[in-house]
Amino acid sequence: LTEDEVELAICKDPEIKHIGERRLGNDVARGGANFTVWNLRSMNYLEVLGKSHQDNLTEIAGQTLFFMKEKNVTAENTFIDDVGVGGGAVDPLHYQQKNVRGINVGLPALESGRFTNIRAEAYWRFREWVKRGGKLCACHREEWVSQLSKVKYKPDSKGRLRIMSKDDMRSMGVDSPDVADAGMLTFVRQEHGDLEQRRKIKEARRKKHTGGRGLTFTMGGY
Repeated sequence: LTEDEVELAICKDPEIKHIGERRLGNDVARGGANFTVWNLRSMNYLEVLGKSHQDNLTEIAGQTLFFMKEKNVTAENTFIDDVGVGGGAVDPLHYQQKNVRGINVGLPALESGRFTNIRAEAYWRFREWVKRGGKLCACHREEWVSQLSKVKYKPDSKGRLRIMSKDDMRSMGVDSPDVADAGMLTFVRQEHGDLEQRRKIKEARRKKHTGGRGLTFTMGGY
């Protein structure tokens, strides 16, 4: 997106209300100057609910749960960055039987012939939503303009769309697009969360090991 396209998407109506299904995106910070960000999106509007330097993952999970209740967002429509430390903000909610969707955006996209990974697919959906008239909250105008206009894409060797990585952005002196990434998470397809959950279940099963007497250990005993 260009700066002009993002500027046009900034909402100038102070009375705007969300229409349709709501989704919550939570991008978890990885230390330094990065922020943990919570964004809420509906069919017509995307707003930043909160930003924090908080690094206590249990408290981050608690804040996510608060926003889910306050904004009436279902667990199935809550998408949390599950890469690295982000997984620590997902597990406390799963322990409470909240089936939020932990997302590793580096995994293959559903449309794997068009996009290199989930991040590229979700950002492209974000771009199309803005171009169709989706509105962004005015209170974070500068961040929307500076971040969305710096998230660049290009084709890979197979002709698939690839988004510039955060490492590439840092090497160019561009800060981590925390607000934009939290918005991007609201455009992840629900199927991605389902696939990731099944992957985790399979991984947990593989971790069961056999003891010296040929007994298989599980969390509940033998």
